Amino acid sequence: MENSSNEDKETCLPTKKLKTYDANKDYINDLPDPVLVHILSFLPLRDAVRTVLLRRFGKLWLSMPVLDLDNCVYRENEDDDDVEICDYEKFMDIIHQVWNHRDENILDKLHLRFWFPLTYSKFESALDRLELEKEKAAAYQIEKLVGYAINRKVKVLDLNFKGCGYLAPVKELYKLPNVFSSNYLTELRLAVCDIRSCGEIDLQALRVLFLNKVILSDKAMVRILRGCPFLEDLSLVDCYGLGKLKSGNPNLKKVRLSLDAEKKQFVLSCPHVVSLEISGWIERANLFDVSSLVDASICFNILFKCEQRSYVDVLTLLLKIHHCKTFSPCGWSILSEEARWVLEHDFDGEKYWDSKKATFPCLENITIYGRIDAPYVIQMVKFLLKNAPMLQKMVISTEKSLEVSLSREFLTFPIASSQASIHFS
Repeated sequence: MENSSNEDKETCLPTKKLKTYDANKDYINDLPDPVLVHILSFLPLRDAVRTVLLRRFGKLWLSMPVLDLDNCVYRENEDDDDVEICDYEKFMDIIHQVWNHRDENILDKLHLRFWFPLTYSKFESALDRLELEKEKAAAYQIEKLVGYAINRKVKVLDLNFKGCGYLAPVKELYKLPNVFSSNYLTELRLAVCDIRSCGEIDLQALRVLFLNKVILSDKAMVRILRGCPFLEDLSLVDCYGLGKLKSGNPNLKKVRLSLDAEKKQFVLSCPHVVSLEISGWIERANLFDVSSLVDASICFNILFKCEQRSYVDVLTLLLKIHHCKTFSPCGWSILSEEARWVLEHDFDGEKYWDSKKATFPCLENITIYGRIDAPYVIQMVKFLLKNAPMLQKMVISTEKSLEVSLSREFLTFPIASSQASIHFS
């Protein structure tokens, strides 16, 4: 009986039929659209667009979650990578196809890189009028593209109007339409444009804002800060027309400033910011209130001469950040013999550090990079190790070949903190 029941069970077991590969079958046609879109996302956009010639793909590239529209890729001579003249009409056609496509899927990122100065706006010749019409048409396409991205609930919007061309004069920068209203945008990056005339701003989800060579005004900055209540990370790189940054927003924790050579001071009052990076003409920086600062990074412009007035301004700046736990100076600030101020003042770094007496009771982390093997830099390292009783970690960024010799020398220095460790990167 037992044997017969086992035999019955065996005969009732379903048998699996192995599928055989059919070399004549087009398996791509059987894949669902989301899988094909995922495959396209691994291609450069220029190649993804070309799949429109394949019947099964059609216009699926328009549904990709990341659109990277780079005008510099579309060259008039495709065989010559050195040619900087871009195929304007082909690129405009791509932009038109994008915004003219209806798609309800969320767009993760739109990146537009396009050289767009308003070069012909002031001229009157027949040729200039033709170019002016092209500029107006391009402005229309860009406005429609940005609106399309906002409607698709874009999360990251990156608009760079320098492209692969030269940097246009300030008066010729493109005036960006009002794109500052979205409940989904978390990161906004703008380069080489004018946003002074932006209206009311409502970016409740925005966490990161990066502005590079953008024309601003103090009033526009107030509107931006008011309309981005959850902004955490703000970068202002060589922006024009801005004289101050004042924010009481407790969510704003990180600020990066790169200051250009304007004469007026730049006032910074952000009492809740914990991380601050300042570069360029840092003597312009007036740190009115940075009372919560924990991490500071300073990088002089290479042309800094440390004249008397600038010296006082920089000294005031350094005193404002003396309470930080982490301080990162750059190579041009104090660590390079090629820096203009070192040459101007015949600086003797070895004697200088030997003559100084100071303590840094709050300093826990130090990062140093630049000419680490210069004698006066080594003396500075010795000075910091000796006078930072709470030091936890010193990071030295230098050439690999110098690590062994420098580490041996540093270990012979007196170290105030028993918890201190030295790392090379």
